[in-house]
Amino acid sequence: MMKILVIVMIVVGILCLIGTIAFVIYFKRIGKSLFEMQATLDCDEFTITEKGSYGIWFRVSRGTFAYPRLNVVVNEVETGREIPLHRTTIKVERSSFSYYARQHFWFEAEPGNYLMTIQRDTNLENVPLIDRLFKVDEPPLDRCSVFIAKRINSRL
Repeated sequence: MMKILVIVMIVVGILCLIGTIAFVIYFKRIGKSLFEMQATLDCDEFTITEKGSYGIWFRVSRGTFAYPRLNVVVNEVETGREIPLHRTTIKVERSSFSYYARQHFWFEAEPGNYLMTIQRDTNLENVPLIDRLFKVDEPPLDRCSVFIAKRINSRL
């Protein structure tokens, strides 16, 4: 009876290990950035090849304590129509040994060419209270980049 239990536990452990490896590979493949640009007050063009929900992420290097307040605008290249961006309601974050990344906006898009424009955000509506009470200088943009990735869970 104990031999059967040990064999079953080993088989279940091996299956869990294989499942975990497959899960990590799947999320690595899906989580790749579609487009990335340095966070300069500029614009750049990118292409989306499949319909879906996409997140706009800000990436800062470790040692940076705050994300810059940026306003991002996405337009279709052909028509000039502005794509509505939605603020992320739940913090979705990634990190590695060298950077932190947080999803700030998301949008729905059809296949096509788009233009992303980055500007400083002067709206004080979503600023934390501590920043409104004390004058805090904006973090420099040289340690920040903005990237777009397909959203894995479109409900967050």
